[in-house]
Amino acid sequence: MFEIYLGKNGIPLYGNLLELKPDQVFHEKHTNKLAHPADILSDKLGNLNRRLKSMVDHQYDEPISDYKTTSISNYILEIDAFYDSLFLIIKCLTKPEGIDNQDVTIWLKSIKSQIYTSFVGATNQNHKLFRDMSNKIKHDHVNISTLTIHNHKNIMVPGFFIQSITGENDQRGPDPKIHTPYNGSKTAFSYNHFILHGTGCIFYNLYHLNKIFFNTKTKADHREYNALYIAEICEKIGHDFFPDEYSRPYAFVKRQTDGRILFKYPYRYKNRKEQFQNIHQVSGHLNFNQRTGSSHGILPYFPLLKRQPA
Repeated sequence: MFEIYLGKNGIPLYGNLLELKPDQVFHEKHTNKLAHPADILSDKLGNLNRRLKSMVDHQYDEPISDYKTTSISNYILEIDAFYDSLFLIIKCLTKPEGIDNQDVTIWLKSIKSQIYTSFVGATNQNHKLFRDMSNKIKHDHVNISTLTIHNHKNIMVPGFFIQSITGENDQRGPDPKIHTPYNGSKTAFSYNHFILHGTGCIFYNLYHLNKIFFNTKTKADHREYNALYIAEICEKIGHDFFPDEYSRPYAFVKRQTDGRILFKYPYRYKNRKEQFQNIHQVSGHLNFNQRTGSSHGILPYFPLLKRQPA
């Protein structure tokens, strides 16, 4: 687990990038010129902040709201784009060598970059979920479908799932590559857990990239406000999840008495004795197929609802 305190000095990577000396950065010396790495990081964090805010703002919209589903897909795509941008930062801090390539990962592999290998080794598995979701949205015939459950505490928790064709006769349900079954039930993502887990992965990636390049901490005040805004959104998000998510990692975010924000990842829910599978209600929107004149959809967590004692 790593932990950082976001406050006066913001995120360490941003401050360290700002303090690079001219002979330490090569963003304009490559054939395919790049922005300064501090600007790349700040711009991408700004995009994440806007997409995350939109997703949070629309979570209680009507189930079939285009704004709601678009805000979800935009945030997923932005997380994946943010991860890719970190390889641009690696390139900015790497001397030009060999034949340049606009595909930064191809270039880093061609020069056998140890930095690239170390970073991918530390972060690739954590990012896999968001990469798979992004690829599904961009390249496969999927929809984002929304649902709400009243969990084992009878607290209303909104969420969503990536819906694809899962069987014959146009049967649609949670995509099996994205959603892991739980106690015989299909699953989905709650807004709460998805945001906290996603943000945890984002800060985890920044932590590792900083650790690879820099051994010292910056002392100057180089506050990156978008990172702080993201953390401020997360500190207001509750820890009420869908049943299977209580065993999965997420970010713990809490404001300290001195005004700093404590950020821990990966963090796990502490009270594991609760009966998470005993949910009280499931509601969601199932698509109607005009061609077949029917709706043949699978609603996540519905089997858990039927198992409750009378």
